Amino acid sequence: MLSVFLDPSVFSIPVEPVVSEIEEFVNAINEISLLDSGELCHVLLSKYTQEALAQTDSYPIYQRLDDLIKEAGIRHIQTYDVMVVADYILKTASIAEEFLKCKEYLTESYYITPNYYLFGRSSRLVSVHDHLLNLMLIHCKEGYPVDDHILFGTKLHGDRELVSIDSLIEAVDPVLSKVSPPCRLSASFYIHKTVNSIFSTIDWLQCLLRHKNVAFLKDLLAVELTNRDPAVCSWSFHPDFTDSFLDIARNESAEFPKRVIRSLLLTIREQQLDKTHHLREGQSGGEPQLRRVKDGSGAWRRDIDYEYHLHYWKNGNEIEFAVVVPHNVFGIPQ
Repeated sequence: MLSVFLDPSVFSIPVEPVVSEIEEFVNAINEISLLDSGELCHVLLSKYTQEALAQTDSYPIYQRLDDLIKEAGIRHIQTYDVMVVADYILKTASIAEEFLKCKEYLTESYYITPNYYLFGRSSRLVSVHDHLLNLMLIHCKEGYPVDDHILFGTKLHGDRELVSIDSLIEAVDPVLSKVSPPCRLSASFYIHKTVNSIFSTIDWLQCLLRHKNVAFLKDLLAVELTNRDPAVCSWSFHPDFTDSFLDIARNESAEFPKRVIRSLLLTIREQQLDKTHHLREGQSGGEPQLRRVKDGSGAWRRDIDYEYHLHYWKNGNEIEFAVVVPHNVFGIPQ
């Protein structure tokens, strides 16, 4: 499961009624709401976030945001909707220090590069940002994959930035952490400001191999469908699906999981139907479509690429993804 750490800048309300800054603030809140649903990732706040926002007078307050939106002449943003989501996330997100089991540490010095996106922020908000990166660094030292740690923030020139941190950790709470001080730690983490940016950098094969969890796939599909074209059909996974997928993925390139996910999305959206055809009761093209005994669902086959195919059951607008198979396999589990 991915760990997405929320930089305080996400909740720091704009100072002036500048349309681009208000829209970035609103978009960041909406993006987090897509992540904060299910088993795709842990959404984490530092225990110092709300205190820092209050101390810097940047905590999202309804009346201030409403005034900024009106002064900027923005009509497509509803203040109430934004504030409901922001308030919910601030109250329900997990606390990073507790989740990582590292409540206290000391660092003599640390360096973060690049740090241009921090310019203009209050020193208090920057200190929480730096604290989160140090927590991520300590957690990775304990053996957790660097790629599973992502910082979500704003004020980037693009959708993401690769940030490096080098830190001399002098002491860590010995009861709650395995890191033995003093030691110098360094790592690079991505900071993102959109969900699509996060998805574009994830090594899906490694994630699936680590998690082996259909719930992970379900959440991934749900977020993709929320971001782009909606689903036409409801969907579920047959118990054999994950193993069939991973058995092939282990021996293929990192692009293979992306092609499978794309095929799942196309099927749910009923797009590119020329890539689909019936699985039949026999080998002849004139044989009737294979039907599942228990519910009458029809058996279908979609081309993932030239070599692999997606087999699934479909009954009206309900789909059950059954297996991923090589070209010469035409079976489907009941």
